[in-house]
Amino acid sequence: MRLLLVEGDLVWRRNLKQALESFDNGMMVIEATAAEALTFLPWAAVDLLVVGLGDRSVQESAVEGLRRGSHGVPLVLVFPVKDDTSLFGALTLGASACVFRDTPPEYLVSILLRVLEGEYPIQYDLLSRSGVAA
Repeated sequence: MRLLLVEGDLVWRRNLKQALESFDNGMMVIEATAAEALTFLPWAAVDLLVVGLGDRSVQESAVEGLRRGSHGVPLVLVFPVKDDTSLFGALTLGASACVFRDTPPEYLVSILLRVLEGEYPIQYDLLSRSGVAA
């Protein structure tokens, strides 16, 4: 399995990679900036795309480009803060799952594995916020 990780936070990236290694699932992690990923994604054989969103106004256009270039590869979006629009933004961008940056790496790995099995998990924190039902 090959995971393309587009994330600028080096510590967060390292923690996710360590959690993946501890599961010993044989997943290969390819790290790239959004610009690098846009360049090689149409030719890369990846099974999962994980994109960390920093400044959403800048990144959403990059996510749309990655989504077009990924040819149906499942997308997991990682949002920097908990806000009520995250879930709807993720759905609009075609994400299979949406999590927050403060999600424990072990839990994130379980979400990634569920996405690879064809599920569309939603982090419970998103559903328990009062603004989601409004």
